[in-house]
Amino acid sequence: LADACVIFICRGDPIGKGKPMYRFQMKDQDNKVLEDGQMTLIFNADYPGDWEYKKLMDDLKSADSKDMHYDVLKERMKTIKEKEGEIMEAGHVLEDYLKKQEDKMKSEFVVNLLKESIPEETIVRLADVTPEFVKLVQAQL
Repeated sequence: LADACVIFICRGDPIGKGKPMYRFQMKDQDNKVLEDGQMTLIFNADYPGDWEYKKLMDDLKSADSKDMHYDVLKERMKTIKEKEGEIMEAGHVLEDYLKKQEDKMKSEFVVNLLKESIPEETIVRLADVTPEFVKLVQAQL
């Protein structure tokens, strides 16, 4: 197997021994480490003391790039924040489009049910619409 390391960055100390980092490897019944290149690291991002990864943990918790220590993370955060607005706007456009499509499909369904003389309360239940929606569609016929 290729060497692999699974890293968990946790808010707080999930192991509860007051350490900033825990390292786990597979061992056999005689406590001999299985040299398979696999390792699990668990970081306590909220460790209060000073330690070698303190600045990195602070950067990962930071919501503002100007508070970060590492330039590569600062730049990435700036990019994400700039793109976030664009993504949110695109999400709203898509949401609006999907809502219009859903309303159109519901309208067509309601029209078909009205043509079959289905009672309004049944249409409301089957089409998952309000009585006002049914009346609006009916008025457009």
